[in-house]
Amino acid sequence: MQMGASKSSRNRGRKEQPSDRIAQALRMIHGALKSEAARRGRDRPNTITLDLAFDETGEVSWHRSADVLISAAFEPGTDPSPEYEHGPLWCFQCKTDGCGHSRPDDPRQTFAGYTATGKPKWLGLLDLCLTFRPQGMDSLFGPKPSIVVMALTDNQLSDERLPQFTEGHGTHRVLGQIVVGLLNPKLDASSHHDDKRTLTIQVLSVKTGEGEFEYRLNLIGFTLNEIADAASKTRGGRSPAERLRRLISKTQARLHAAPQKLATLTGTQEERRAIFIEKTLKTLKRDVSQIFSSQIGRTEHARVRHLSGQRPTRKAWDDSKRVPLERVLYDKRHKTYVVIGKRSRAHIFSPAGLHVTSLRLQSGEIDRKLKRERWVQVTQDDYESLMAKLKSRGDTRVVNDQ
Repeated sequence: MQMGASKSSRNRGRKEQPSDRIAQALRMIHGALKSEAARRGRDRPNTITLDLAFDETGEVSWHRSADVLISAAFEPGTDPSPEYEHGPLWCFQCKTDGCGHSRPDDPRQTFAGYTATGKPKWLGLLDLCLTFRPQGMDSLFGPKPSIVVMALTDNQLSDERLPQFTEGHGTHRVLGQIVVGLLNPKLDASSHHDDKRTLTIQVLSVKTGEGEFEYRLNLIGFTLNEIADAASKTRGGRSPAERLRRLISKTQARLHAAPQKLATLTGTQEERRAIFIEKTLKTLKRDVSQIFSSQIGRTEHARVRHLSGQRPTRKAWDDSKRVPLERVLYDKRHKTYVVIGKRSRAHIFSPAGLHVTSLRLQSGEIDRKLKRERWVQVTQDDYESLMAKLKSRGDTRVVNDQ
């Protein structure tokens, strides 16, 4: 037997014990907190307490536990578990967030305001784009659909509520939102997913007392768990899902510190809050746009047309005047009508007959989309209904020239 063997050689054949793995994890926690302390310009905490819940497993709960640990280590005395809402909004008509009005019927829908009796209104991404005409919306209909990001304040969201259906103690108010779409469940650049959704990141205020409010985030379309789960399935910390998870956590921390920030501003309470929310939404939109920058359509042609506010509507009406039934298709994904015009032009119309955009089709694109059943032939009734709406909207005599 060889004498004087090193410790590593003596342990080489030893089966790894649970204490070995825990010791390794603790060393990693120590190193991570040391790095975070240096980043914050703070002293490393002398002691920390680990509070692990064993009723949940997987990367999702570990991400949440890590955020709680960092908050407890560097912000003692604050609530280490930021509150996130997940989807349901308060229905002032039903006086609950558990009714059928509180959630969208379709994962592509987003919040668009309140009705007179306080019911939340839900609108598809396309209809929202038709209202606000955000930059890049044309690319939603291209062969490789890209992502649209827009910021909406509470003044832009429709609010028709009567006085008896406004906020009270414990209810929340939507101060603004960032709308992102369409996104696949993995939050990556792949466009070959039918299960695409609209992500809405809302800033809410909750009245907690006389003149006192809390601010928090509300996620619609994706939950924080789903975002963290998508992040855990990618390598490295630069995936869109992981960057989005970190951004949401950072934004919630910003909202948690809102009372202190508002105290440094001048003006009335409403004016100070408006300034704070406007800056928060502007920063959030910029950061979300950077995360999905490779997937956001920004062709020069679309940019110029957006800035000028002009679209080739006259050409759309001219091409649509005498188009036969077989050249009118229905886009099942976007729920729009596609009118095939001259020289490989396609004009996109909403079900209400509003001109959405026009684009140049690539060779074989019609056949490919028909084969995949992304586009389908319209019925005679739908064709006649669309022609009547185009005639009314375009102030043009549209005839059936079959």
